[in-house]
Amino acid sequence: MLRAALTSSTKARLCSKNVIHSSQLVSSSISYTFMKSSNNSLLLTLPSKQIRFYAEAQREKSPKSKHGKESSFKRLSHEECVQVYDFWKSQGKQINFTFYRQFLQHCNTLCWDHPQYVEKALSIAEDMKKDGIAWNLEVYFILIQCCIRSKSPQNLDKAFALQSEMEKSGIQSTQLIYNSLIRGCALLDQVERAKPVFTEMMKLKDIPQGIKFDDVYKHLKEL
Repeated sequence: MLRAALTSSTKARLCSKNVIHSSQLVSSSISYTFMKSSNNSLLLTLPSKQIRFYAEAQREKSPKSKHGKESSFKRLSHEECVQVYDFWKSQGKQINFTFYRQFLQHCNTLCWDHPQYVEKALSIAEDMKKDGIAWNLEVYFILIQCCIRSKSPQNLDKAFALQSEMEKSGIQSTQLIYNSLIRGCALLDQVERAKPVFTEMMKLKDIPQGIKFDDVYKHLKEL
């Protein structure tokens, strides 16, 4: 079992209030313990309901994510950040939009190599609704990205369903949404399914005319 104590500077930033704000991390009374599992993932354990933050060692081990961006929690891997979400919810912490978005972004990054995080992202998003936080365009985009990155036909269906739900709620699709759906089709070689998406995208006012479907499809497939 790996343990590393919180640094004094980190402790000073911790707050014991029930509402979590973007400048806070977790209550000063909480410590974290992470245990290495058989599949090399770090599991969050709660011995005697106490958790110790495995922080500085993790930062040295993996200061940046696979795609070059640091985790929003700086000293934690994307997997650990999602585990923090589970812990906060189990403790009844109220999470604001900023943190919900960050947790969804962590799932989004993980979906490239771990498709199971699609369901986790959708679960977190449902918790947002239960907390009275409405989904906006950004949330829908992240969820659609999660589905696309898993490269699964079933999850591609979910991506299209999310787009439909979004538009029924009054939020119009943007070029980013259309490009994500086309890319999802391209990654699964579903050319015919991508064509009507491209047609709808070309109706947007800010899309230059003369763009060809084949060029867009090829570019997004190779991106």
